[in-house]
Formats: sequence, C-alpha cells, structure tokens
Amino acid sequence: MLRLAIQCIQRIEGPIHLRPTRLPLTVAMLGQMLRRLERAALKQHDCLMVRAALTLGFFSILRVGEFTMKNRSFNPRFHPTMQDISWSREGMHYYVKQSKTDQMGRGTTLFVGRTHQCTCPVAAMKAYMRCCGCSATRHHSSTTGMGRHSTFPHLIRQCGFDAAKFNTHSLHIGAASTAAFRHYSEAGQIKGGMGSTMLTL
Repeated sequence: MLRLAIQCIQRIEGPIHLRPTRLPLTVAMLGQMLRRLERAALKQHDCLMVRAALTLGFFSILRVGEFTMKNRSFNPRFHPTMQDISWSREGMHYYVKQSKTDQMGRGTTLFVGRTHQCTCPVAAMKAYMRCCGCSATRHHSSTTGMGRHSTFPHLIRQCGFDAAKFNTHSLHIGAASTAAFRHYSEAGQIKGGMGSTMLTL
C-alpha cells in the first residue's frame, strides 16, 4: 500500500529536473495564433476546427482532454459531439462529459460568453458548425486533432514563441492566470461562465 502511495506521488509530482516549464498563453498571444492560423496551409474545415478548439479551450479553462480526442477510438459517452453544444442569447453552453476532477463522469455544463473580439469562442464555434453542416459524424471524425493537432506547435513557432515552453496545457493555465489577474476565482469562472468576464482583456 505504501509503495502504491509513493508511486502515485511520483506520478503526480515527477522528477523536478525532468518536468518542462510550461508558460501560460495570454489573450493577446491567442489572437496572434488565430491570425497566423488564417494564413496556414490548412483546409477550411481544419482551420475552423482548430480555431474553435483553441478559443473554447482557452475561454472555458479546459484541459485538452476535455474537448479533444487523443486517438481515433471515438466514444460518444466520453468524447465531444455537436449535441454537447447549446446556444443562448448571451453565448453558448458546453457540456463536459468527464474531466480530471470528475473521475465519476457526472459531467458539468459550462457557460461561454461572447467576447465580440477576434478571439470570440462563440463566433468560432458557430463558424465551425456551419462548415460541418451540424453533422455529428463529421465532428466525431475531426475532433481527434482539436487542440492536439500538430498545428499548435507550428502556430507557436510562427508567432515567434518558444515551442518548448508552450503546449496545449498553456491554454488552461493561461486562461486561469488571466482570470486570476482579473480577480476571478476558478470556482466563480466555472459556475458563472468566464467568457463574458474576459470582454475587456
């Protein structure tokens, strides 16, 4: 039992000298990446998919596993589908089926507000869904690349950032850091939706 506890701690903490330093993304950096994305050599569908993924992940403070597929073994019980998105006048709601802090898979719904900026997650998701024709099947086959796509490190390098210091986790910590700077607690962000709180950033 003690050995298992030690192994668990080592898995979580890891050797300090081996743990890479990940820096947080800011709203301004996200905007730079999206502008670069428009000039990337991608099909329109893939471009809109990556844009929707980046903005949803950032403004919802999601971990990459909460809005992407790691491989092509799609399972609608765990992975995102079109049905997980619903709309309101103020923005959209995204149903997260499971997360690192929800091991029982109870799920939770997050509100994502409009930002009326080039980084708006609501506008990005609507554009992506229009391109997909709201086809759940096409969405399923495409979400493998969302957030984990090789486009992410490519965009990072194209913007002049050090790709060794940024990965998709930079979305999560970047949004959390930005919101903390604006004096919003993470609990408050999740309960009330953080999209609208980012309007002035």
